[in-house]
Amino acid sequence: MSWLSNLEGAWRLDEAVSQFNEALDVLERGGQEVDAARCLSDALNRIRAEWSLLQTTEELDDAEAFRAMLAQALGPEAQAELLGSAEVAELAGLEPGTSTGVIPAQLDLVNLLLDKPDERLVIYGTLAPGRANHYVIEGLRGQYFDCSVHGRISEVDGLPYFTWAPSEDSLGAQLLSSNQLPEKWGDLDRFEGDGYKRRLIPATTDGGLTVASIYLSTSDDSDH
Repeated sequence: MSWLSNLEGAWRLDEAVSQFNEALDVLERGGQEVDAARCLSDALNRIRAEWSLLQTTEELDDAEAFRAMLAQALGPEAQAELLGSAEVAELAGLEPGTSTGVIPAQLDLVNLLLDKPDERLVIYGTLAPGRANHYVIEGLRGQYFDCSVHGRISEVDGLPYFTWAPSEDSLGAQLLSSNQLPEKWGDLDRFEGDGYKRRLIPATTDGGLTVASIYLSTSDDSDH
């Protein structure tokens, strides 16, 4: 069971996910990579802070907590390989830095520490079972769960568009969990088109809190 399922009222997790999504926005609109790296560093710091609140052992400093968190999320070999790299050594020291070379490692670490949200998809529209476009994902092996997410749905030309808003009421949706999703993202991104962007979102299931991928509306991007 993921450590995320033990969280309640995890506002730091909301902030971490928001910072991660902002980093992707920066990269996709051709912004400064150093700004994306700083957003991802902030996201990792907030994940570490949230994880630390659940620990009942002796108090750890930031770098020790980060390494302990990695030890829980990664197997011994992967952990040794990652911590032996210069990029992750910088991350383990929680230094925002100015090196953009750390971005791939940051993205991988966020994915691992949040229990692989790239293997989960929140579905709120036509991809859902029984809906018109479910055929796009029906061949994926996995499980569906009921879930709830905070935000609002608007409809344009008959299509639903979701905007994540942590302070708003929760909405019911479905969550697909499948380890085949990472191989399908390219096809799904092309299918969803320019009106949507794939980002992360906290979601609540009967098993507790998790983080998953979701297709958000791009209509709010004009604010950037």
